[in-house]
Amino acid sequence: MKRLVFSALSALTLMASPAFAIVGGPWDNNMFYGRSIDGTYQGVITGKNFSGVMLFGLASTSNPNAGTAIDNIGIYGNDGRVVAFTEGVMVIGQVAATADVPSRAISGVFDASALRGESAITIPKMTSYTAPVAAVPPIQPVPAVVIDGTLVSPAIPGTPGVAAQPEKYTYENLNYTYVDAVAINGHFDAKITKTFPWVAYAGKGKIEVETTDGWDYLGGADLTSPLEVWPLVNKKKVNVQVSGVRTSTQNPSMLTGGTLYSYYPAIFPSGN
Repeated sequence: MKRLVFSALSALTLMASPAFAIVGGPWDNNMFYGRSIDGTYQGVITGKNFSGVMLFGLASTSNPNAGTAIDNIGIYGNDGRVVAFTEGVMVIGQVAATADVPSRAISGVFDASALRGESAITIPKMTSYTAPVAAVPPIQPVPAVVIDGTLVSPAIPGTPGVAAQPEKYTYENLNYTYVDAVAINGHFDAKITKTFPWVAYAGKGKIEVETTDGWDYLGGADLTSPLEVWPLVNKKKVNVQVSGVRTSTQNPSMLTGGTLYSYYPAIFPSGN
């Protein structure tokens, strides 16, 4: 009976073994950074009114046992990519990450943007000003006065009146292009939570979202102030959660090449 109870307890203990990986041991050659974490990583980014995915590569610059690995952006020509949905549009950009292997940490930064539209705006700029003129009433002519053949006073000719003149302004129209864009930039810090049978990570980050909300200008209505035009920009910070896994031990060479365009709220002259 005792043997039966002992066998049952042993089976339960084996079934209840933790599912997470332990640093060290036979899987990691008794040290965490003995297992290479080079490769392609994918992940998700979630926050309030924000969701996205990212893909980046990590490539060791030296022996993995040195405990350092850095993202291969700028080394092998591979750019990490991030795609997210926020403020009603999809933004596309890049992500770069580094790994501190002994600390089991991955940190990264990213930025992305999208163009919601462009529109032409016209702002008047004063080029000349004429002061107002007050009205001058007409002067009636005065005839000469002659008494007994003697000229007492000569005739005084009249003068026409002058009508009042209002002040006058002359303007020219300056044309600008208004860029309505959404731009994000942020960072994340994650911990490597598993190394076997795959490498996984999870952590937190913060993102700043910039959106345009119209435009304003200063000057233009007089000759003493220069014309300054700028977009009105809303900024908000979003706390995000990040998590992902290594999907390949190869660097993401499929990302080599291509052009990423950055769009930010702006106003610029478009030919006058």
